[in-house]
Amino acid sequence: MHSNKSGLFCVYPKNWSLRRKILFNMVAIFLLLSLSEILITRVILLGALKTEFQRKGLSTAKSIAANSVVNVLTQNEKRIKQLLENEERLDKDIAYVFIVDSSGRVLAHTFNNGFPIDLGRVNNAGNRESSSTKILDTQLGIVYDIAVPIVSERSLLGRVHLGVLRNSFQRIVNKINFMFFCTAFFIIIIGIILIYRVVSLIIRPISKLVEATKSIQQGNFSI
Repeated sequence: MHSNKSGLFCVYPKNWSLRRKILFNMVAIFLLLSLSEILITRVILLGALKTEFQRKGLSTAKSIAANSVVNVLTQNEKRIKQLLENEERLDKDIAYVFIVDSSGRVLAHTFNNGFPIDLGRVNNAGNRESSSTKILDTQLGIVYDIAVPIVSERSLLGRVHLGVLRNSFQRIVNKINFMFFCTAFFIIIIGIILIYRVVSLIIRPISKLVEATKSIQQGNFSI
């Protein structure tokens, strides 16, 4: 390690040639820019994907709420249960669906072994007339519990709770991570090869000039 005239410290050894120094600096800059761009793109893409995934679940919950208004008004629990089971069959990402009335009583659900009482107390805080989402860690995996109000003529009839599994989302995330890893690997390899060739083209005439200068200093004027 040594300092140059500007007072900055170099990170390469003193015995490195000019070619190595230039190649090291260019590769370092290339890696920094490439990895930064790839990571930023990955973060933006995953954020957009997560938002779209949650939006899809919210849209499904709102659709269930709209289709269950009449049945909730008439307390037709059989029709409500049939509606919920049909929705669960249509979407493999749905872990559960249940509907509670305005007093919190469960009208229908899709659980085969009985309704888990603790789940009824989750995601009930805040304004009951607005949608809300909570992330739950369950035996099935991470679940987004999306609660949507069932409203008729501005009267709150109850709420739909839709549990959406994050498994498919996680599979997509894993594929994206693998894709970005492969892309970064190939970009880095190709970039290093191209940088090496460019540095060689730059250094070749400089090396010849240095050799000629040394020969002249040694009294060899035949060059």
